[in-house]
Amino acid sequence: MNPRHLGDSPDGPGKPAWTLHWGRWATGLLVVLLLLLGVFSLYLQPDFLLTLADQLWACF
Repeated sequence: MNPRHLGDSPDGPGKPAWTLHWGRWATGLLVVLLLLLGVFSLYLQPDFLLTLADQLWACF
């Protein structure tokens, strides 16, 4: 029976647990940055913004 150390990952004692969390954090950050880039790129198209404003105004 192997004792588990505090920094070991569930996958085994060879890989620290923080490396798994770092990968998830980096992936999440990349997704958020891509979404922000997509939203900001839509602001460069005035026709899209006008259409969006017209559709939003039509709700009232």
